[in-house]
Amino acid sequence: MATQLRPVSEPICHRFFLGLMPPPEVAARIGALRDSLSEPGSSVADDRLHITLLSLPDFTELPEGLAETIVEAAAEVEAPGFPIVLDRLISGPHSVLLCPSESLDGLRMFRERLGFTLMRAGLGLRLGRRFNPHVTLLYNSWRTYDDQLDDPIHWRAEDFVLIHSLVGLTEHRELGRWPLKG
Repeated sequence: MATQLRPVSEPICHRFFLGLMPPPEVAARIGALRDSLSEPGSSVADDRLHITLLSLPDFTELPEGLAETIVEAAAEVEAPGFPIVLDRLISGPHSVLLCPSESLDGLRMFRERLGFTLMRAGLGLRLGRRFNPHVTLLYNSWRTYDDQLDDPIHWRAEDFVLIHSLVGLTEHRELGRWPLKG
């Protein structure tokens, strides 16, 4: 029996995640750092730089009403803004990451609150991994990094977003954005 190949225009899967996106001027600064690495790997575009807070399991077919359920649950979350400080450049198994060297307590507390709200709405989350906040800069990198930045990247998280990622098409669709108040 011959294997059926998926057309290139069709996404491999649908992924929904909630995250923090740096403001444009900070994204440009992160992009400049990424570009200064002179790596041959696949760069993450400035408009796709983010910290993933929570993600749902991947779907090969889009479940009806899922996006609406996530939007409704996320809209219920109320929390104050908090600082983000990223000051370490490290390499993962196949990527280069920008990370904090110290715990970001405001970020962790917000993630917990968001997670509880989504679970109460009946949404299954991918929680099996330990939370290590980071911004991915490159994929398929061959160099090893573990560097402290002289000039840390920082911003105040003022909102969070819901992204529908079409994995395989390198496409992100923003489905919602909610302010952090206080």
